[in-house]
Amino acid sequence: MKIKVLWVLSVLFTTKSFSQDTIKVTQHKSVSPQELPYSRTIISTNTKGIYEFIEKYSDGRMKSRGYASSYEPFTKTGKETLFYKNGQIKSIHFNTPKNTAVGEYSSFYENGNLKLIGEFQEPCVLNRPESFEFPKFIVKQFLDSTGTNFLDKDGSGPVKMTYNNGDKLEGKYLKGKKDGEWHEHISKTNESYEESFKNGLLIKGIYTDSTGKVNIYTTAHIFPEYKYGMKELYSFISTNLKYPPMSKIQGIEGKVLLNFIVKKDGSLDKIKVIKSIPNGGELEEEAIRVLKMTEKWTPGFQRGKNVNVSYSLPIAFSLRKP
Repeated sequence: MKIKVLWVLSVLFTTKSFSQDTIKVTQHKSVSPQELPYSRTIISTNTKGIYEFIEKYSDGRMKSRGYASSYEPFTKTGKETLFYKNGQIKSIHFNTPKNTAVGEYSSFYENGNLKLIGEFQEPCVLNRPESFEFPKFIVKQFLDSTGTNFLDKDGSGPVKMTYNNGDKLEGKYLKGKKDGEWHEHISKTNESYEESFKNGLLIKGIYTDSTGKVNIYTTAHIFPEYKYGMKELYSFISTNLKYPPMSKIQGIEGKVLLNFIVKKDGSLDKIKVIKSIPNGGELEEEAIRVLKMTEKWTPGFQRGKNVNVSYSLPIAFSLRKP
């Protein structure tokens, strides 16, 4: 059944272009190693305390645009739109002041056609796969790239898709939640998944790799963590952190935000600074030095196998006595 899907997204803030002024332009490093650095332009609006932001990659392509309630510190709020490399809209969601997504969410195929409409039932971190699963997320409409909608008005119906790259997906939604048996095949890597759901919750999963090796799981996603827990991690950092003498004399303090990859074996890779302090080069070096001292972490786990996961960690430098 091919239908025209009517969907409405409420616009939280209305602005008039003639009254907009650029307030600030900043440069940023992308968290993902595959992404280019990008700029963020902050623009005034007619609504007091609300700013528009536009993010563009260094090659000029649009990354995202949306609204913020503050630009120092940068705090998103309301509608945000993300873009594909070809300029088509990738997704639209709504932010809380804590930079989490809540409420209606829409995603699109690279050809511009609607892919999915769902709703976050609670504030969620957008780039984590578990955020798009029940009970955090409910699916309202699910379509293929030609515009065929598989679900009825209650969010129920069978799904059977073969993607252009050869991947296959088959299962059933019941009132916006996965139900019964789901089957998925990844063509490029020759991997497959068989998962059983009841009322949206995973009961059992079977992952088969390209060699035929099978792994059974009952939890789909586990985020990587320091082997002895986060409390011990910060204790380790506090014990081993040495305040650089020159930075101490100059009174330089603040937070250094590091990003790194926790690899499948638990080792850390591609450590880099994504947010720092003015004249904080010494603090950056010290933060990286201490992070490298940590032992192997417990790796991230996704649907039956260990995976590489991008992780961000703030390290604070303070001259004030606790």
